[in-house]
Amino acid sequence: MSFLGNLFAPSLLRALVGRTVGVAVAALVLLAAVALYESNTLVSRQFEDEASIVASTAKKQIADQADLMTRAASLIAGLPTTRELTEDHNVEGLRAFLIPQKSRLSVDIMNVASIIDGTYISGAQDFEFGATLKPELVSLAKAGAQTSWVLYDEAEGLVIRAIYQIRGRDQEPVGVVEVGSVLDPDYLRSINTKSDAQILLVWNGQVRASTFVDAAGKALTIDGSVFPTLDAVDNAPGDTLS
Repeated sequence: MSFLGNLFAPSLLRALVGRTVGVAVAALVLLAAVALYESNTLVSRQFEDEASIVASTAKKQIADQADLMTRAASLIAGLPTTRELTEDHNVEGLRAFLIPQKSRLSVDIMNVASIIDGTYISGAQDFEFGATLKPELVSLAKAGAQTSWVLYDEAEGLVIRAIYQIRGRDQEPVGVVEVGSVLDPDYLRSINTKSDAQILLVWNGQVRASTFVDAAGKALTIDGSVFPTLDAVDNAPGDTLS
């Protein structure tokens, strides 16, 4: 018998070696598959945990930001200069006074409006002639609400607007201070400083703010229609969108 014939001829040792190698390879494949599955599961769970933490933090910070806007409105409304200029309906005086206050408090919006119909009297930024507070805030002001805030979906993004009554010398309401803050990408970055994860703020199927940027640092446009509705998220909180 030739050498090759001897090499490949059936034998007990060769059968044992073949079986051992086969079992070892099968075990390695199974181990790799289990490790890959467990790794993916771990990554998915970590991602879900982080998403939950970020969402909870965002909810709390929106409430905190609303409180901050309310306190800022209360501060400006309580200043004697605000009261005097509002009573005198001094448009330019109010503008000159509000501009540095807006900068000092680091807010995006600061206006004084009429207590009667919510029409803007003056503000620290430009607005159209005849413009008014948002309808909900007008209704609240007319109803005599001392203070309130509402979250709005506006052209520049989601905006928190808070109001506070201005009281005259005899404590009668003479106007309303409005202070607002835009929930922009800087806000999103502030709530996730310990992670490299990117965040989107989606409202009514539209992306209103995002930390996603391209290599040049320019914000990326993302279609909000690919995201589930709020009801869908509530009904399946454990789902992951890829």
